[in-house]
Amino acid sequence: MSSEEMEAKRKEEEAAGGITKSEMRSEMRCMIEELLGLGLICAKANAGPAELKLELVPNDVRLEGSKNYLSWSRRVRVLLGGKGVDHYLEKTCVEATDKLSTDWRAWHTINSVIVAWLLASMSPTVSKRVEAMRTAYQMWRTLSNIYSQRDNVMIMMEIQGKADAVKQAGRPVEQYASELQYLWEELDHYAPLQMYDPRDTQAVHKWVEDRRVTPLSEESGLGV
Repeated sequence: MSSEEMEAKRKEEEAAGGITKSEMRSEMRCMIEELLGLGLICAKANAGPAELKLELVPNDVRLEGSKNYLSWSRRVRVLLGGKGVDHYLEKTCVEATDKLSTDWRAWHTINSVIVAWLLASMSPTVSKRVEAMRTAYQMWRTLSNIYSQRDNVMIMMEIQGKADAVKQAGRPVEQYASELQYLWEELDHYAPLQMYDPRDTQAVHKWVEDRRVTPLSEESGLGV
């Protein structure tokens, strides 16, 4: 059938009140959209749940080793926590056993994104030590064991010395306190206080007051 004949037939159908193919497709599309909206039919099963899409902001702190591990690890926690996936760094976040299940697909997708994101935030020297690991938790635990240096007496003494040497020296109280707070947080990381009894809270409070709050108040002239 020539194009002229097809066009003539289309016009005859329209004149007779018939429905063209384009009109039929349009009506079918509207009908499908209505059924989807009512929940009477579902979208394609293998499309995957929307929550599997995870976009992470690049970490502006690049892990070079022990010297900046603390800043890097804090930044990692903040960025992953902002997306609600920081639990992938914990031992309790385990891989589902059934690899055909939706749970496993969700875990595998998010874990893979985090692993790639972590590797991109490391120097080549550091990334080589963990690039063969499958899970974000394995990477996180290994890097912590290598670079966190908790209970390192030499580092603790160095940080404590810096904190003791900080003086207000005419600076605003906020700037002076901010510098001290940063050093105290570093000290807490390398020498964490262990509390095994609720009564330890009182002892810790007195320790903090004697070693931190009182000297800060005396130096700034605020009193306690």
